[in-house]
Amino acid sequence: MKKRTWLLLGSGGVLLLAGLASGSWMVTETALQATSDREFCSSCHTMDAFVASYDQDVHGGQNPQGLRADCADCHLPHDSPANYFVQKGLFGLKAGWGQVVSLVFEPDWVTSLEQRNDFLYDSACLNCHAALEHAPEQSPAAAFGHRTYFAPDNALSCADCHPHVGHKDLRAHLAGDALPTTTNEE
Repeated sequence: MKKRTWLLLGSGGVLLLAGLASGSWMVTETALQATSDREFCSSCHTMDAFVASYDQDVHGGQNPQGLRADCADCHLPHDSPANYFVQKGLFGLKAGWGQVVSLVFEPDWVTSLEQRNDFLYDSACLNCHAALEHAPEQSPAAAFGHRTYFAPDNALSCADCHPHVGHKDLRAHLAGDALPTTTNEE
């Protein structure tokens, strides 16, 4: 073939690959976003108590700004895109299996709360609360309170000191003893 033909085929191939890569990324990003919010996560009946307690929490919008953290903002690692993607897939498989099993066996959610560090990631907390370390002047009292956490020999996780983060009165909701949910949207 002529040089010009090879050049055209090569250019077309590069454009095709670039288009496929861009399209794949857009589809993946859209799927990740669509399966990361409260509406998607709460579509399973096993999540009712979690959603109700989240709606009453600061992270669920009960703050002066009305800001909300999506489920994936706290329950997936934010240390690398690859780890986020892998953990999202694994968590989805576990949640799906849990939904099937819960049709026969009621999960022991209260006991599962003791394994909260398996469901919360410090990188997720620091994704929103980076100012605690990088801009302590924004909240000196909070930065001072977290000085042990940022010490080089720290073995604590965020959930060790904040065991109820993200879900206000979760134990009461799981026991059916919580007050009705009210949100900023009502």
